[in-house]
Amino acid sequence: MAAAQDTLHVGRLAVLGIAGIIAISAIVVSVQALYLMGVENERGTKVLAVPYSETDAAIEAQQATLNSYGVVSVGEAGEVVHVPLDLAKSRVLEELR
Repeated sequence: MAAAQDTLHVGRLAVLGIAGIIAISAIVVSVQALYLMGVENERGTKVLAVPYSETDAAIEAQQATLNSYGVVSVGEAGEVVHVPLDLAKSRVLEELR
């Protein structure tokens, strides 16, 4: 009787091992899916829900700066100014020729 109790049930252990691997794999895939859903929801909240009026105003301000003359800063070396972008491009091209 003692010999019968000491035997390993290899078949049962293999089935338990395979079932455990399948269960852990299913859990990992489920957690990844939940994470990716959360990432997409957060992206939608942050990126897609931004009002266009705020971004349009920022773009207009940047375009106005790019297409105008002005003083950027005043320092020890003098004033740093900005010129319209098209004018700056043409002057750089003239200097390179």
